[in-house]
Amino acid sequence: MKIIITSDWHLGSTFHGTDRLPEQKHFLEWLLSQIESLKPEALLVAGDIFDNGNPSAAAQETYFEFLSKATTSCPGLQTVIIAGNHDSAMRLTAPAALLSKHNIEVRGKVQRNWIHYESEDENSAPGRWEMSVDDLVIPIYNDDKSERVWILALPYVRSSELTQAESYGKGMREIITMLMERVNSLRAPRELVVMIAHLYATGAEIADGSSERILVGGLENVALNDFEEHPDYLASGHIHKRQRIKGTDWARYSGSIMPMSFAEKNNRHGIDLLTTDGDSYDVEFIEYTPQRKLIEIPEEGTVLIEDVIEAINDLPPLDQENLQTMSYINVRMAREEMDMTARKKIEDALSSRHVIFAKLQSVDSNLAQNIQDGRDGETGIRYENLYKRDPMEALTIGFIRENGVEMSDRQIELAQMVIDEARKMETEVNAEV
Repeated sequence: MKIIITSDWHLGSTFHGTDRLPEQKHFLEWLLSQIESLKPEALLVAGDIFDNGNPSAAAQETYFEFLSKATTSCPGLQTVIIAGNHDSAMRLTAPAALLSKHNIEVRGKVQRNWIHYESEDENSAPGRWEMSVDDLVIPIYNDDKSERVWILALPYVRSSELTQAESYGKGMREIITMLMERVNSLRAPRELVVMIAHLYATGAEIADGSSERILVGGLENVALNDFEEHPDYLASGHIHKRQRIKGTDWARYSGSIMPMSFAEKNNRHGIDLLTTDGDSYDVEFIEYTPQRKLIEIPEEGTVLIEDVIEAINDLPPLDQENLQTMSYINVRMAREEMDMTARKKIEDALSSRHVIFAKLQSVDSNLAQNIQDGRDGETGIRYENLYKRDPMEALTIGFIRENGVEMSDRQIELAQMVIDEARKMETEVNAEV
């Protein structure tokens, strides 16, 4: 039996203001070609189907169109999908009854049942919530039903959904133990158990500056390295970098379908193909090349405006016939050199290159020492002279130095409104005097 595993599609996401749905459609078309070629028995998707809990109509249409094409091109395909932390469990499972008729099983959350205590003591607890995992255990079969693999589908569990656990990690371990007890009561000898989950495993490697840092809290992690009873293979979503989960030889992250931040630009992307003939299995990584690359200039060394322009001029020229392959670019420049003139030079130079200007990043060089001297880097401008500049230019420079990023168009618009109002008030005061 062959099983394709993927995760973290984030359909409907944007990248520094650019809609990424065309890129995500490119991946799904590639995935569809792999399904048509490999003819797998199953497709497993380990969460974060959408980028937010209220995806656009276009993102939902893309999702359902893919499922329709996949089941049509590979009629025996059995698909199992779980919700991630970005997904709305209710929205994802709303069409579950209809999808199930097409061999598509969707699991949005771990169910809870209220257990009522029958007691004559009015001071005793009336009952308690208990987790139920029965619907998270899903069998898949080969064409003639002679072989079976058990899928444990564990969606993202929020802290508020746990019941009696002392901690998040302990509660998650209890759920996994319950899943193993349930599947062990059902499976026959030599039947493989594969789990898909969406969780943060203790020790997972996350890139500095990655978008994941705002998603994974220090308390919501799960230790997986010391389970006595565990699935034969665990494929988890949530962390975008492909990696084996530390301390295990049976669990790993599948990774996202494309980089979600410049910190992830060197990550590898693709799908895992799990092949099994019973109780043993082999996992092969099939690599996918995203439609757009992420590049940073200069990658190292000095970041003066002259070096930035020189690096830009080395980029491939604009190709009007292949705009869909334009790379996203992050331009790195010394913070003390940033002003409106420098930005205009960068924009002009990039206009003829095959790139999308995504981000202008300030980089400290010798600024710390110059602050002590009261001077602004190599330009030699004293900080008090900043107030003699055009107000918008001064605000732009100050914002970048304070926050490490440039102002958005809306922030520039609001700042200009404030400046215009201040000038109006100044004029009125001067007139009265």
